Amino acid sequence: MPTQLHYFLGSNSPAGFKSYFSQLDNLAEGSRLYIVKGGPGCGKSSLMRTCGEALLKKGEDIHWLHCSSDPDSLDGFIAPGAGVAMADGTAPHVMEPCAPGARESIISLYECLDEGILSRQADRICALFSDISTWHARAVTRLDIYRRLCETAQASLVLDTGALDDICNSLLSELPEGSFPASEQLRLLDAPSVGRVVAWTETLEALCPGRITLLEGNPWAASHILGKLAARARTLPGGVVRCPSAIFPELTAHVLIPALGAGYVTQTPAFPLRLKEELHLRTIDLAPCVLPSPDIHARSATQWQLDEADKWLRSACGCIRAAKTLHDALEAPYIESMNFDHKNAIALNVISAQSAWRDRFIASRGVRA
Repeated sequence: MPTQLHYFLGSNSPAGFKSYFSQLDNLAEGSRLYIVKGGPGCGKSSLMRTCGEALLKKGEDIHWLHCSSDPDSLDGFIAPGAGVAMADGTAPHVMEPCAPGARESIISLYECLDEGILSRQADRICALFSDISTWHARAVTRLDIYRRLCETAQASLVLDTGALDDICNSLLSELPEGSFPASEQLRLLDAPSVGRVVAWTETLEALCPGRITLLEGNPWAASHILGKLAARARTLPGGVVRCPSAIFPELTAHVLIPALGAGYVTQTPAFPLRLKEELHLRTIDLAPCVLPSPDIHARSATQWQLDEADKWLRSACGCIRAAKTLHDALEAPYIESMNFDHKNAIALNVISAQSAWRDRFIASRGVRA
């Protein structure tokens, strides 16, 4: 049974849209990247889903890459065993080929559009594009306020690094020493999204059921441990999947080790995972490793800052939801103008090309019939 994993490869952040799409430059040697171009509502996501499902039916594992502004929509997928990846190359994660035709293929759905229909609605379309950008900018502003409040609260706390190192060393003792070339993939497991924070717990269920260590509490304390675990795991077979925080990209929020089927994840009140009980190997409470200020007034201020921060995070997710509503409206004229028969013909051609590429990729490695 092929494995399906789910991630984000970018999200709104306090500094604007934070993209990890450059990770698609690090595909296995001999892989091919299909970059899809098209307007909203042109069927980019459905095209990629159809192509991914065709490879899934051939027994290939698929890593689905979702859009954080609409998790039901795809930004792409990776089929590592087939040497095939596909990605939406339009804003805010614009992608252009480095070696067009040699390593990448461009799939354009613009040719399926009736520009006459769109030009008659140009004013409305341009206004919707502008309004969507405004709501995303509002989300970014609120995420920045959230970040600043959290950092201010954190400044009044002291991490007991000795206690954290004890926990870390205990966890490190469970990991074997690796001897492979260091390999690290960057993915987002959770991110601010439409009306709420979305976390892909399905990935944890598929990749490391029953072997999840949940680090509960302060994200700075968790990152102190997780960064060292990730460094050790880089030289294991298949390397490590390191998931930065969507808000604090300098912090490591989650570490997944495919070779061991193990996951080390962070949960906070603002970014809950809501894991099923049977998935847990253990929960480690990091609260004893975070020392509050001895000043009662400072402690009160810290709690107020954290409470306020949560309000701004919820407000940011509300802005993303407003942008999504407008984006749905923007799709309508594009759907009206689309020649979907032409798009479906393109899909069939891409599926055929990817199937042929898969066969050559597998043959070149001599690993499967």
